[in-house]
Order: sequence, then structure tokens, then C-alpha cells
Amino acid sequence: MLEIEYELIPEHMREGVRLYLEEGVEPGSFLRAALENNFVQVCAHADNINRERLFEWAEFLWNEMPGNVWGSPEKVRAWIDSRRKKADETRPAARQEETNDAFLECQDRMIRDARLDEVKP
Repeated sequence: MLEIEYELIPEHMREGVRLYLEEGVEPGSFLRAALENNFVQVCAHADNINRERLFEWAEFLWNEMPGNVWGSPEKVRAWIDSRRKKADETRPAARQEETNDAFLECQDRMIRDARLDEVKP
């Protein structure tokens, strides 16, 4: 696949970006807004860590992500649909379940971390 410098973004977001790129997994609200180039929604959905790293996110999207996978809602939808179609053709059902489980675990961890950030003074 692509050589992406995932270290440029917060650690808790790396798996979500990887799953989106490689398998067309639906991104969460913050990542979707970033991929769709929707600044207002990015700010609305950013946790404390991502809020502090918005500049790094902009650099990451511009310098690391292929142009056909981000920039508008249409590009994001087309990428997800194309990756899912390809995955459905090549991946056994067991692998799909494993991917879904990994995504849900990552999503739960992000929610848990965001709640912890809200408690901090």
C-alpha cells in the first residue's frame, strides 16, 4: 500500500486512518470532517489532543494523503465504496468480522480517551 507517515498524527488516530485508507472503514466524526475538508465540523468534533494538533492534521492531509481519498464528501464516499467493493471481492467473511471488531475497539478507545480529556482541568 502507500507509504504514509502516520507518526505525524496523534497515536490514537492512526489505526482509524489506516483502516479508512486500506479497507474503506467508515471514519468517525472528526476524521470524516477532516477528510471531507470541513473545518467547522473538524473543530466541533475534535478531542483535546486533535484540537491542539490541527496544524499537523492539515500538513498530514496535504503531504501524506493521496488526493483522491480526501478533500470533499464525494471523494470520501467514492473511496469508501471503492475499497469496500475491492475488499468484498478479495476478503473472506472472517476477515471482515475481524476488521469490524478492530474498528469498534478503536472507536471505543477514542470515546474513552475523549471522556478522560473532558475530566481534566
